[in-house]
Amino acid sequence: MKAPVTFTHKSDAEHWLRLQERAIERGEWLSPEEEEARRPKLHTLQETFDRFLTQRPRTLALSTVTGYEQDWRLRIVPHWGTELDVETITHDEVWEWRQGPLGAERRRDRSTLPCSMSC
Repeated sequence: MKAPVTFTHKSDAEHWLRLQERAIERGEWLSPEEEEARRPKLHTLQETFDRFLTQRPRTLALSTVTGYEQDWRLRIVPHWGTELDVETITHDEVWEWRQGPLGAERRRDRSTLPCSMSC
C-alpha cells in the first residue's frame, strides 16, 4: 500500500499504515478516489454569487441585478477574490471589511450601515 504523502518520520508512516490496516479489517477502507468523492466540495464566492442571482423565487429587476453585479465587481472581487471557500470566511473578517474599505466609501445604503442601524 502506498501512502498519499511522504512522511518525515518513520513512526508517522507506520501510524498511517496501521490506520489503513484497521480500516480494511473493519471493512471501512476507501480508495483515494472514493475519499475524494466523499470530501466536501468547496463553495466558492463565485458559485455562491451565481446561485444567489439565478435561484430566486422571483426575477430581480434589471436595475437590482446591475447594482449587485457592480458591487460584486467593484467591492467583493477586489477584496475577497472569486475562489475563496465561503465556509472559511469569518464574521470578524466581514466586519473588518465593512468597517474598512466599505466604511471608507461613506455609502449610505443599508448594505454598508452597521448592523445596529440597518438590522
